[in-house]
Amino acid sequence: MYNINNLDSVEFERFCLLYMEKVTGKRMKRFGPGKDDGIDLESIDGKIICQCKRYESSNITKKKINEEYDKIKDLNFEEYYFLTSKSLTPNMTNIIFNTFNKYIKDKSHIIAKEDINDFLSKEENIDILKRNHKLWFLSSNVLDLYLNKYVKTTSKLEIKKMKETEKLFVETKAYYDAIDIIENKNILLLIGNPGVGKTITSRMVIYYLLLNYKDYDFIYTPRNDISKLVESIDEDSKQIIFLDDFLGQTCSNIDLLNLKELDSLLGFIKNNKNKKLILNSRITIYNKAKEDNEFSKLLYDMNLEEYIIDVNDISKLDRARILYNFLYVNKIPYKEFLIIKDNYNKIIRHRSYSARIIEYSIIQYKNESKSLYEIIINNLDNPEGIWKDEFKKLEEIDRIIMYNLYILGDDYIPYTILKECVDNYLLKYNINPSNYSFRDSITRLNKSLISRNLIDNNIELKVLNPSINDYIQNVIKEDSVLQRRLLLNSIYIEQINKLVNINNENISYVSLDNIKSYSNDKYIKILSFIYKYKYLNDNIKELVKDIFNDECFSNIKVLFLLNKELRDFYNLSSYLKNIEKCSKIFEVADYDSLFELFEYYFENDIMHDSYEMKYYFADKIEEVVENKLIDDCYIDLENYLFEMDISDKYELSSDEKKLEVDHLLKFKLDSYLDMLYEKNLDSIISDFKKINLELNRYDIYKPYVLENVDIDEIIDTDCYNSRKYFDIKESDDIKVSEKDVFNQNYNTSW
Repeated sequence: MYNINNLDSVEFERFCLLYMEKVTGKRMKRFGPGKDDGIDLESIDGKIICQCKRYESSNITKKKINEEYDKIKDLNFEEYYFLTSKSLTPNMTNIIFNTFNKYIKDKSHIIAKEDINDFLSKEENIDILKRNHKLWFLSSNVLDLYLNKYVKTTSKLEIKKMKETEKLFVETKAYYDAIDIIENKNILLLIGNPGVGKTITSRMVIYYLLLNYKDYDFIYTPRNDISKLVESIDEDSKQIIFLDDFLGQTCSNIDLLNLKELDSLLGFIKNNKNKKLILNSRITIYNKAKEDNEFSKLLYDMNLEEYIIDVNDISKLDRARILYNFLYVNKIPYKEFLIIKDNYNKIIRHRSYSARIIEYSIIQYKNESKSLYEIIINNLDNPEGIWKDEFKKLEEIDRIIMYNLYILGDDYIPYTILKECVDNYLLKYNINPSNYSFRDSITRLNKSLISRNLIDNNIELKVLNPSINDYIQNVIKEDSVLQRRLLLNSIYIEQINKLVNINNENISYVSLDNIKSYSNDKYIKILSFIYKYKYLNDNIKELVKDIFNDECFSNIKVLFLLNKELRDFYNLSSYLKNIEKCSKIFEVADYDSLFELFEYYFENDIMHDSYEMKYYFADKIEEVVENKLIDDCYIDLENYLFEMDISDKYELSSDEKKLEVDHLLKFKLDSYLDMLYEKNLDSIISDFKKINLELNRYDIYKPYVLENVDIDEIIDTDCYNSRKYFDIKESDDIKVSEKDVFNQNYNTSW
């Protein structure tokens, strides 16, 4: 069952136009909201006119029907259609039929809610249904099924957020472009300014995928822990994966470990056709990240620029629809201060326009006596002042809570962890915690500055939105005393990492003695911090030794060992000579790191002394090169097929397509082998010969890779993905203006 009332008046008229063109086979034009003399739609030849009535709670009465008839009785036309979003009783259907019997051939010209639902349920009308997502978004029970399906609480929580935000969603061009990319390429990256709609667009794209790919599972990992995310991915399962703010909300530089894990994740997704990955990032952070050579190389190698949608690219019409929808959902009457003076134009054309500012302004409006227009304009003129005014109203304990919540991380933090940090801060500065109620503060802050959720039966807290984090970061950045206080009272590695990231000079005040982490990968986070900031401290040498003796495996250990300064300072050179200890670490080494390790072992004559090391590296290098070739060939073939679109441009049989792809594959393999040999394999093969050891599979890489690249899968996937998403570009007869949007009427009393 499709809920027609999910469409606003303009959207309902646009839907009716598509409906009538399908039913009558004639081109239609629309007249738009406002005074229309009883005509909403008219056929190009003028023989058919239609009235489209999207009713709210009011009933259709005989009086209203007579008024509609009076409008059109003197017009020159042949057929009349009456379309409504409401259900009609048999009696009202008869009244309409009898009133318009001069122009209505039979009751099929009276189209009500049930008729539209029947129409949309037919396979031949799927194109119209897909062009009107709101018809099935809010009315579907699919997300309820998913909530029951998932055991993992974090995925359930993210799905609940989709249900909470769907009413505020407007189908913008960016959304439709995003659907096109995720369906055809399986990876989507949304970038944009804070508050412009990246997260809600991401969630609605996921919503679309869940509704249309019902055999797919959904994976979301809080705190965007890529390593944890990779662990939860099943190679054989169909999965939709979401990374919100994948570069962080406020980070100023790139974490090399996360970058390598991201590289591995993207490579895996590109080569696995039953996975779909959605990422988003603030455009400022994304542009900052591009200054990093490693990240730029990743963008180039993965062709990520082809997967990007800039959510900032939003038309004035879409801005108008978003503004109208906020007012509509919140049941706010608006015409007296938006329409009379064309004030909506000043809002949607404002340089600071963002959905987040509109949303916050509406919250203020409900608590203040000012007009909504005045509040919105003031916030648009002074966006940085929104949270400054809010923080001025807070009690001291509330501000301390917000600062500690921010430095603990960007995602949900356990209630007990935050309380521990706040109590520690208060005691350190002789502020008696018993004079304050942590619980009362959280209650005050909930839904205004923080979000509270129950995750795995534990309360977890998060700063309500990234713009608050921006404000807190600026406050801390400008206050060196506050930085020092927070740093000296940090008991979690996450706090230290955030504060040093804000100001690298804080590294001199860092102490990792007895440091903790609220996640299970404490050792990995500590090593990552030491590696990132080249932190050298005699007091933690034993800690680093313990970490390397612990069975936690991550490429950060490999990177750590490869760094001479860190390796020498923390006395790890001898550790590298023990193949029994190191082999498990080497298992997680990426392609580049493995070759660096080999060079280290060869240059230090460790290869000559250890036959175990020789054979280990011979086997490992063969395996990595083979996998690298397979991965690169999948990526290159996918790009080739997308660019050439051979399934559309050439009328080839399945066997002919296989031959063409097989030929390309062999050609690419030759070029990849040349590249590998030229860059490092030639020198490594020469080094192996010096220690009397050959790479066993040196001459058979090509047949091995050809055997393991599934050409059938590549062809089948390309043929499937060649189905383009329905083009939503509007004809001249469907186009609406910003004024049309605000000329709609809605009842604010329901």
